[in-house]
Amino acid sequence: MATRYALESDDILVEIFRHFRTSYHWDPSPWRHPRRGGSVYHDLARAARVNKMFSAHALNALWWEIPSERVALNVLPAFRATPARVQYPTDFDVSADMQNNTEWVYSINSDLIPHELERLRTYAYRVREVSIDGEERENIRIPVIEYIAGRLGGPLFPRLMCLKWNGATIYKNTGNIDRVLLAMAGTNLRILALRPSRFLSEVEDDEFHRQLLNIAPALTTRSPCIQHIELSESPDVCFVRDSDWGFSTIGVGWDSAFATPFISAFRNLERLRIQTFALDETLVDTLVALPNLLDLSLKTVWSSNSPQFQGVRGRFSKLHTMRVTVKFGEAASLLQRCEWPALQVLHVRIFTLKDCIRLDQMLEFVELIATKFRASPLHDLVLSGFYCGSFKSDTMSVTRILSPLCCLHLLRSLKLGMGSRTSYTGLYGIFLHWPALEELTLDMEELIVTVSMEESTFRGFLPHESLQTLLEVASACPRLRTVTLNCLAPPSVPLHDLDLHGLSSHNLERVTFTHTGRDYPSESIGPLATMLESVFPKLELNDLSSAALKQPSPEMREKKHMWLALLEEMRRIRREKTNASNS
Repeated sequence: MATRYALESDDILVEIFRHFRTSYHWDPSPWRHPRRGGSVYHDLARAARVNKMFSAHALNALWWEIPSERVALNVLPAFRATPARVQYPTDFDVSADMQNNTEWVYSINSDLIPHELERLRTYAYRVREVSIDGEERENIRIPVIEYIAGRLGGPLFPRLMCLKWNGATIYKNTGNIDRVLLAMAGTNLRILALRPSRFLSEVEDDEFHRQLLNIAPALTTRSPCIQHIELSESPDVCFVRDSDWGFSTIGVGWDSAFATPFISAFRNLERLRIQTFALDETLVDTLVALPNLLDLSLKTVWSSNSPQFQGVRGRFSKLHTMRVTVKFGEAASLLQRCEWPALQVLHVRIFTLKDCIRLDQMLEFVELIATKFRASPLHDLVLSGFYCGSFKSDTMSVTRILSPLCCLHLLRSLKLGMGSRTSYTGLYGIFLHWPALEELTLDMEELIVTVSMEESTFRGFLPHESLQTLLEVASACPRLRTVTLNCLAPPSVPLHDLDLHGLSSHNLERVTFTHTGRDYPSESIGPLATMLESVFPKLELNDLSSAALKQPSPEMREKKHMWLALLEEMRRIRREKTNASNS
């Protein structure tokens, strides 16, 4: 098809302009970090002026996601948004960095003319995602929003699909979250994301939760298609003093006594993300009862002193993805007491710093996973945050940890991260059980802790035979494409003594080392680069070099010294081969 005719096709133009949207390329989470720069908006605005056909598609992409309702309301000449210094409650302890914070105050300076409202309607109709900040003070914005929505004859954004309400800047409960949600939401709403405030008193926090519970029936009636809810933590970091570890960072959780009835009101949920103070039986019962739940992300506040979750027996019939960041006892109880026949993706991160997990506990947990998912379609497994013993403990064998998982023959992605002295021997026989493996991460760090009242420092990488490990897993897994290891250490044997297990060429594309040795002899770089380039001819050398050079500090770049030298030498060898073949 000629270019000029292709650009007259609506289907092709829709696909082209979809690439300008953040969610098309990046993390689908509602709270993803904004990655679109001003140049993207500028390009879309210019494309909208090319012709009428481009205009509609460019404007759809430009207005698909807006960072605030204020962007749309500014279309009205009579609308005013005035910044003012935040008026904190009299009993609120204002820190120095908060004294200059501002809040927006909305007003209407004149009558709204019908043709101006119609112009706003044409833009608001295109909006699919919007973020709303909670009011710092009562009625500084919501009356204007309600008035304009009323003049439009319905919700402010009638085709809205994703509504994000952020209460991080609320210092006192204003009692109007119900009015905000009802003024914005329509029948097309699919995703509702709520972030709590960490500044409310216990009484105000309870009142805030009651308001949400009271609005749940009206919200499900007005927006019956909600399929994705996020009750996530505050974006701000909260520091608390821990008796054993000095200062620790936690998020702000949702009380499960509130979260349970709120979640149960949305019977069509397919995806749920929640951070709660602790995992209790009532919450798990509610999750099991959701008939269409497919994707679950669950996080508990690790410093919570709540009793250990004892669990209930249930069956997650349709759940195919679960990501949990919980305490060790909660994770073990949850997996043990429930059935997961359809689970394909399991990510488990353990919060346990005060009491390191014993090796026998770790092995029991791995055996539990193997038993539970032996007959399931599990293909993506992440186990991280397991700090087994102290730096004085005996060396742990990775083979011993992974051997129970050999029955999971469908694994395509495996990530194992823990802090311990680790031995890498005999991996070839283990990885032969995973012929479909495409992505592997072995991030095994020795945990060395310096504890004081001011800081807790984690440092130190335990060197291992990473080159031999790389060769073993690659020879056992022909479909492997990405490998991440935490340390590139010089081999303790001559290169010709490395066991290739019959490997001559492999299609591996990416290898990443989080740390590399600094004292590798420069005269040994050439032979090692020659071997690696011949065995892994598909390595994306340019991308790997760029990634290694983009380290945030000179110290981090220095840790990549050996790896950068290897990459540069492999690039030189590949250029020589290319030139020789072309001559």
